[in-house]
Amino acid sequence: MDIENLDEIEEQWGSIEENIILKIESYNDSVNLTKEFLDNLIKQTQLIGKSRRNLEKTLIKEHNQLEVTNNQDYELEQLTLRLKQLENTEASLEEDVSNAESKFNHMEKIESDKLEAYNKVYLKYRDLCKASKVLTRTTFNYQSSNVTGSILFHSYDYFSHGYLII
Repeated sequence: MDIENLDEIEEQWGSIEENIILKIESYNDSVNLTKEFLDNLIKQTQLIGKSRRNLEKTLIKEHNQLEVTNNQDYELEQLTLRLKQLENTEASLEEDVSNAESKFNHMEKIESDKLEAYNKVYLKYRDLCKASKVLTRTTFNYQSSNVTGSILFHSYDYFSHGYLII
């Protein structure tokens, strides 16, 4: 392996690092958008709940103050129907919030798994680069010092690389 190959590897490594940074930035943007969406759903749910409570107070107040006639019964039924619609809308929004939170948690888990996989690839790539540099140096040293013999033992792990020459 020569210096040009090492330069190519370093260029490829730079490209991989840029891709990882872009993916992290994209993940952060999607997290922010999801949080914004959830905040808006919560605000809408709170507004509908407040509207429902105000409507309940109005219904109770009007019911207690007015004589019940056919027309008033109709108005009360309409208001009660509207109240039920608001309650259904509130329940639907609460379900939407719950679903959005579930999707957000799932998306966050997927992004976390992706980042973990990228980290593993990065570590393996770094180890391969280190091993190739050690092998290149070893080859140059053998050629320049006219060492004869054969490689008897080869030991490889993530912390050291060694060859025993006899």
